[in-house]
Amino acid sequence: RLASDALLLRTYWYDAMPGNQLSADQAELALLPSVKLRLGVLNGAGQQKGVDSLIVTDLIDLARHRAVVDAVVLSGDEDIRLGVQLAQNYGIRVHLLGAGDVSKNMSRLLRQEADTVGILPSEWFTEVLEVPGLVTGAITAPTVESVVDCQSTQVGIGRRSTRRVELDPIEGETINDSTSRVVHQLVNGMDERDKEQIRAQIEIEGKIPREFDGRLIASVSKLQGSRRLTTDELNAIRQEFIRAVD
Repeated sequence: RLASDALLLRTYWYDAMPGNQLSADQAELALLPSVKLRLGVLNGAGQQKGVDSLIVTDLIDLARHRAVVDAVVLSGDEDIRLGVQLAQNYGIRVHLLGAGDVSKNMSRLLRQEADTVGILPSEWFTEVLEVPGLVTGAITAPTVESVVDCQSTQVGIGRRSTRRVELDPIEGETINDSTSRVVHQLVNGMDERDKEQIRAQIEIEGKIPREFDGRLIASVSKLQGSRRLTTDELNAIRQEFIRAVD
């Protein structure tokens, strides 16, 4: 609605990478059409670093190359104000989009700099967002305030959690049978959304997400007497897991 007459070039999604591997959500986002994933870093305190500079750089470059006429930015950080100014100097209009009470969660100087300021209505959050892990029928729709409050602390956190593998060793069991039992227990508790995220991460990273890979290998090794597995065995275990989520 802020730039209703304009065609969408693409959506830029800014986040921070937790460690040296994309999160499941980030891997899935990176594969979406017309979405550009831009990543800063996440420091030890859980704070994003380098993200504001990415926003500023993209705003200026898109404006300088006349790739856009309007830019809609969902941010309230004053650190991007210079980028807004310079982009406007190249002739584009910059529209800010906020949530909740913008007088509290959006910089006043940034609001003054923007061409327009819009607010996401509460209905948008209840229609688009969900609270994973809660029992159906007992879900309380997230409020605008709760979403704004958690934006700075829940960065790059996926919705999945690895299941604890609780299996007893069977005397004389082959490694193939041990693998099948472990893979079955890991995958059995996943819904299709979980599998989609894992498939996306495998496609992007070329390997099983670390939290699943560690549990998978350790569990099979334990069922085999905690022995050191060979390279061929490790490859076979991982391939069976990949087939199971495919």
